[in-house]
Amino acid sequence: MTQIFNGREFSRHIDERTREEVRKFSELSGRSPKMAILSTISSPDQESYIRSKTKKASLLGVDTEVIRIPYNMNESDIIEQISNLNRSKDIDSIILESPLRPNLNQFKLCMTIDPKKDVDSQNPLNEGLILMNKGSVFPATASAIKAIIETLNLEPGSEILIINRSNIIGRPLSMMLLNSNFTVTICHSKTGNLGKIMGSAKTVVTAIGKYNHFSRKDFMEGVNIVDAAINFNEGKMSGDCDLTSLVDYANFITPVPGGVGPVTTSMLFRNMMSLLERQSIT
Repeated sequence: MTQIFNGREFSRHIDERTREEVRKFSELSGRSPKMAILSTISSPDQESYIRSKTKKASLLGVDTEVIRIPYNMNESDIIEQISNLNRSKDIDSIILESPLRPNLNQFKLCMTIDPKKDVDSQNPLNEGLILMNKGSVFPATASAIKAIIETLNLEPGSEILIINRSNIIGRPLSMMLLNSNFTVTICHSKTGNLGKIMGSAKTVVTAIGKYNHFSRKDFMEGVNIVDAAINFNEGKMSGDCDLTSLVDYANFITPVPGGVGPVTTSMLFRNMMSLLERQSIT
């Protein structure tokens, strides 16, 4: 029988700890922690992600400031705006929503975010610390996936296939899993023998961004699947995997919606509290 992961229930346990830490911070500082959310494009998908963050923040007692960058604002002015947020004593964490406007340099903008306020590990300096196994704040989606994989109680050295090589999921997650003694394989759009690799993989993380692209024919029976994609088709949300075809075939699967997504949002606010702890130490 397939175990369908309940991301909403799992995230509630994470939120209990965060809510208590927020309460203690507010009592000691006399204010609520505050997150700045910057958006450079207007799209239904991005607005949905922003709403999930602001809703969660409200439930946890965290303040948010959503900054919608005008489309005609040039890059140097955006950098100055981020720099102002870095200097602000009222802002504790900063996230730059992806994707960015096509004409913007993501590397340059992310480099501008103060590493001490970099709540989604977007600054390359924080990304480098993950590579060196010295990271303390990790990309929220990668953290969510790793936390979900840990519920499987896999043996050290177990093989995990990641079908994604982005800076948000595949690259940091591979390092995080490697640092936890898993054996990691990364595949991507140019992998020629993907079907063969997938067919023999016992645990698979998929995030290719194709609506219901994979079904039971692509996996071995008894597979563990973490579907980290969010895709829309005619207003309906789904992941990369056709969930209905995998019930009673897979051992474990995360649904979309209700799987990785809620845990990702909760992990973002765990990151925020970790940043605040680091700031108090330094």
